[in-house]
This record gives sequence, C-alpha cells and structure tokens, in this order.
Amino acid sequence: MISLNIYVYDILIVQSVIFIDACFGFIDACFGFIDACFGFSDRTLFAPPHKIVLLPKKTLSSGRNTMSTVNLLAEISIITVLRTVIALSLVVNAQAATITLLEENFNTENNGSGVLNYGSFTNFDATYGTVDINGYSDFLPGNGLYVDAEGSTSNAGKLSSKSTFVFGSGDLVNLLFKLAGDQRNNGNNSVIVSLGSLFNESFILPSTQGFTTFTRSFTVASDTSAKLAFEGVGGDNIGLLIDDVSLTKSVPQPPSLIGILGLGGFGVTSLRKRKQEKVAVKV
Repeated sequence: MISLNIYVYDILIVQSVIFIDACFGFIDACFGFIDACFGFSDRTLFAPPHKIVLLPKKTLSSGRNTMSTVNLLAEISIITVLRTVIALSLVVNAQAATITLLEENFNTENNGSGVLNYGSFTNFDATYGTVDINGYSDFLPGNGLYVDAEGSTSNAGKLSSKSTFVFGSGDLVNLLFKLAGDQRNNGNNSVIVSLGSLFNESFILPSTQGFTTFTRSFTVASDTSAKLAFEGVGGDNIGLLIDDVSLTKSVPQPPSLIGILGLGGFGVTSLRKRKQEKVAVKV
C-alpha cells in the first residue's frame, strides 16, 4: 500500500514563504541602515546606472554633502551584489518533498502467525517459487514476523511488489531493508534485490549472521517505473531471512518562481516604503 504525504507540498511552500519574508525584512532593515549612513535618496538608490553620474549632489540636514560619484557607484555595486546573492540562494536551494512508496515489516501477515509457503502478502506477490513466514520456527526471536526467501517446496521464491512505482528524472531514491543468515548452519545463502532497471544487487550472508540493515540511495537519471523485488537463490528450502522493507523517493521542488516573485516584491516594497518615508519627512 502506497502512503503519500499529501500535505507535504503545502507545508514546504508555507515554510518557504515565511522564511523568505523574514529574510527580506532583515535585508530591508540593512538597506535602510545604509541609506541612513550614506544619505541615499530614492533617486540615487534606484537610478539607472548610466544616469548616476548626472545626479546632482544633495545636502543633508546636517549640512554635509552626499558621497562622491565614485563612492556612490561603489555602494550601489555592493547593494547589487547583495541582491544578486539573495536571488541566487533562493533559486539554488531547492526543497525536496519525501514520498513514502512502501513500508512493510510483515508482522500482520497471516494474522500475525508463521506459515509455510505463504503467498497472500499485503504489498507483495509471490511471482515465482515459494517463501515461508518465519519458516518452521522463530529463528530470531524479538523481530516479529519475517520472510524465508526459499520456502518449503525446493523452489526458492521471488517476491515482487504489487505496486509499480513511478520515478522522475532527478528523484532521489532511498531503499532500506534487513537481511539475516538462514540460522540453520547451511553455509552462505544469497538473495537478489532489484528495483527494475534502477537497482540490482546480490547479497550473500553467512548462516549465523543476525538481521543487518542495508541502505541503498541513488538518483534517477530519466523517467521510469519499476517494481521492487526480492529473489531467493537456491532450492534446499533454507534461505536468507528478509524483514523491514522501506522505499521512499525525494522529489526536488525548484523554488525559482518563489524566489523571483519574492525578490520582485521585496524591491517594490522597499521603494514604496522609502517614498512614504520621504513624503512624511517633507510634511
């Protein structure tokens, strides 16, 4: 069963907007401080670069003149750099929405009881051979139910997810599962874990090894779809044990539009506030 984080996109957008608004407030205060220190007016701060040299000097209430053209250009360059850095940071720092595709610990299968040659899984189909739930006994107590990959028909089984998962280019896939040795002194056994063309790996464990967590992460190169599969290798009814399977993907959410809109809104707000302050002073 696929579990989707339905509200994750809305939450990320709200958090991003709140953070951006706070940053703009801080930077706007910094620009106000620069204006106060250097005597910028709306004409100097927002004038086109090619007209800066034509701006007349302005006398402050203290009697001193505004900065020279060279200093003015230098300060405006600093402001331009600051605003460019803000815009780039908003575009580059993309948020990622994590979606859970599959979570399975097998504890509810067969009403919570072990059974041989089981095939009625909630999230998997036995597409080949057979598998057991806990085998003939609970080899590793304290782990709930788990799967013996070789079943009891001398024909190792293959479990394939009922769902076909869709992946887009750039998705970060995280696969986690636990494997243990057969616990019956049968030497080394193996199981092949695959996710379509995205991932395929064979795992070989010694008989006495307890449950070990394996994690694999990779980025999808191009749009594709795939089923998750665990395939036992052998035919002696003694296989590796499988438990606690998790599959998630993180989908990049580019905030470039939010960044552009936010930066534009910031510029307009700053200009409006400065004009309001200028009118208030004149009155």
